[in-house]
Amino acid sequence: GFTMWALTICIFIIVYGRMIEIYLATSIAPIPMATMLNREWGGMGQNYLRSLFALGFQGFLIIVCVAIYAVLVKSISVST
Repeated sequence: GFTMWALTICIFIIVYGRMIEIYLATSIAPIPMATMLNREWGGMGQNYLRSLFALGFQGFLIIVCVAIYAVLVKSISVST
């Protein structure tokens, strides 16, 4: 019904937003990676790598959640 439709829309918005965020974070990768070798600015590159790994882990967890959601939706039998 309406609840499943609303949840589906919310999930797609969140997933596409996260994909855009991951794309934007990787598109600017050369700038923070260039600071890794400098002693004074090396923290910027390390923080960037931490945030990039966190985004990747979030993306993985979203994929797992969407897969579980798909299995649950298939298993729900709608009686008419």
